[in-house]
Amino acid sequence: MKNKALLCLLLLLFPVMLKSQNESFDHFLSRFCEDSLFQMERISFPLPRLYFDLDGLLSGKGDSYDTVYVDKSKWKFNRLYFDLFEMGSGITEFYDNFDCKYRDTGEMVFRYVGLFTDVDLRYYFKRIRGKWYLVMTKSADPVDPADR
Repeated sequence: MKNKALLCLLLLLFPVMLKSQNESFDHFLSRFCEDSLFQMERISFPLPRLYFDLDGLLSGKGDSYDTVYVDKSKWKFNRLYFDLFEMGSGITEFYDNFDCKYRDTGEMVFRYVGLFTDVDLRYYFKRIRGKWYLVMTKSADPVDPADR
C-alpha cells in the first residue's frame, strides 16, 4: 500500500518536476549570444542552413531554398544581431496574445528582418531534454552574412 501511494505521488509530481527543469529561453538566448563556448555546445551539428536559391527559382525548378550542412569546424560565433541593440537599433517582436508572453511549445524562432534591405534571417531553436539548441538557420539572402 505504501508503494502504491508513493508511486501515485511521484506520478503527480513528475510533470511539475519536468516543467521546473526546463531552461528559460530568454536566459538561454542571452548566454548563447554572449558566450562562444556555450554556443558551440548548444548547436545541433551538422546544422542545416537553408538559403535562398535564386537560380532554382528563376529556372522554375520548384522550391526557392536549398540546404547545406554546417559542421562544427566551419561554424563561426554568431551574436544573432544582438550587437545591433548596442548600436541603438532594434527589431520588432510579435506575440500571439495580449499578455506579451510566449506559449511554451518547446520551439522558438528568432527572426531578423532588415529595415532597409531584403535581409530575412531565421534561427530555429528546439528544447531537447529541457535545454535549448539551435537546430536550423534560414536566410533569404543567397550569401549568409556570417560568411561575408
